[in-house]
Amino acid sequence: MKNYKQFIAGVVVGGVLLSGGNVLANNASLPSITNWVKYKIDGEYKALPNGYTTLNYEGHTYVPTRFIAEQLGADVEWDDQTKTVTIEKPEVTTGDENSNKEENSNNGEECSKPDSTKYEELPVSKTINGVRVEIYSVEDQYDYTKLYVTVKNTDENLVQLDQGTAYFQSELTKYANKDINGGVMYWKDTAWFKDIEEDKDTKGYIMLPPIPKDERQGKFYVEVFENGVNKNVMKYEFDIKW
Repeated sequence: MKNYKQFIAGVVVGGVLLSGGNVLANNASLPSITNWVKYKIDGEYKALPNGYTTLNYEGHTYVPTRFIAEQLGADVEWDDQTKTVTIEKPEVTTGDENSNKEENSNNGEECSKPDSTKYEELPVSKTINGVRVEIYSVEDQYDYTKLYVTVKNTDENLVQLDQGTAYFQSELTKYANKDINGGVMYWKDTAWFKDIEEDKDTKGYIMLPPIPKDERQGKFYVEVFENGVNKNVMKYEFDIKW
């Protein structure tokens, strides 16, 4: 990734300076919270998770180290004893190592067919019966994964998104909204409790259990139902990755 080391170095400086609360407290000018800053990483806008803040201090903008580094695929650790921020990029497996693994796993048996599914990066959208569902961002935390969704209704019937039907199926595991069962605050978004009228749209989120980094590729499923006479149910499936 271009200028990766230089960029991370700048982020580390910002993070370390921000941790020095005693130093800042002794200065006449204090840092200000900068809510209007947007984050665009590798051409994709990323929402700043709850608990993270962007600051402006003496003409410089300070960004959260962990958020930036993890978006770039790096691991972040804080050593409280040495007051050191450590950022490391995961090792890349070479072609020779991959070849050896394939040979060892084969053992004379036919190799399984590779996954031919074309996974799309966000945002993705699909329209059924005049109702458009778009997934435009994902927020990953240690205890949940949150997908940000917009539903646009151009049909005359009232519709609702049924977040209880939502799930993400990776190659290994199924992560369903119903599996959270209130273990996380606000695991149900009240935005989806209301009807969406014709030519109106609603934005909200869908909460899922935490999805590990190595499983963030798979099928996302959710249903939207009509509140009209027919009671039609529209089933949306997306092959996504992030």
